Amino acid sequence: MPGTLTVIWWRDIPAQVIAKDRRRASKVVLHPRFQVAIDKAAEKAGRRSMDDYIAEWHKEQRDCGDDLEGAATEEANRLEKAYTKDRLATLIASGGVASKEAAK
Repeated sequence: MPGTLTVIWWRDIPAQVIAKDRRRASKVVLHPRFQVAIDKAAEKAGRRSMDDYIAEWHKEQRDCGDDLEGAATEEANRLEKAYTKDRLATLIASGGVASKEAAK
């Protein structure tokens, strides 16, 4: 049975990857630098209350194969490579929102 791959984001900053099917799940929390970036971006954006902070979380889902651990690890590795320290610094400066040019 194919699974579902979910990336959890705060605004445009990824935080974790989950692959699951009906009975199994594999979760990969991204490197702590992502959570640090999220916290700094939230501060920059003025999202100080818990409600404001929580409201910015969202998920993106797509199908994945049966190898849930492999799919979650592969996507986490892709995100960690794509979101360099410089890219995260840019996201922090913009309050966690990517510019249209950066998203390309």
